[in-house]
Amino acid sequence: MENKRILALDVGDVWIGTAHTDFSKTFVHPNETWKRVDLIKNLNNYFKINKVEIIVVGLPITMKGRESEQTKKTLDVCEIIKNNFPEIIIETFDERLSSSFAKSIQIFNKSKDKLKEHSIAAAIILENYLNKTKQNK
Repeated sequence: MENKRILALDVGDVWIGTAHTDFSKTFVHPNETWKRVDLIKNLNNYFKINKVEIIVVGLPITMKGRESEQTKKTLDVCEIIKNNFPEIIIETFDERLSSSFAKSIQIFNKSKDKLKEHSIAAAIILENYLNKTKQNK
C-alpha cells in the first residue's frame, strides 16, 4: 500500500492555507499558505513531492447553515481542482469557526504572521475532518 497524505485547503479570495496529515493519517501539520492565483501550479509542485489520497476543502457555510457567495466561490475552486487532478478525491467539509479559532491561536504567536492563520485554519479543518471520519467508522 502506497503512503498517501490527506491535504486540506482553506480557500480565501486571495490566499489558500494548506495543511496535511502524516502518512498514517493520524497527525495534522499546518503547511504553507499559497496565493490563490497560483493554486494549480502549487498543487503540481506539492504532488511532485507528496502523494495525496484526498483533498479536503473547507466549505464556508453561514452560521445558519446556508450557502453564501463564498460557498459558491469555494465550490468553483473544487471544480477547478477536479478538472486538473481527476485521480484525487475532493471532499468538502464544514469550516465554520475554523478561521476564528485560527485567529485566536495566533494571539499567542509573537510573530503574528497573518499568513500562518490560513494554514492553521486548514489544519483545524483537517483535524475536524479526521475526527468526524473516525466517529463514522
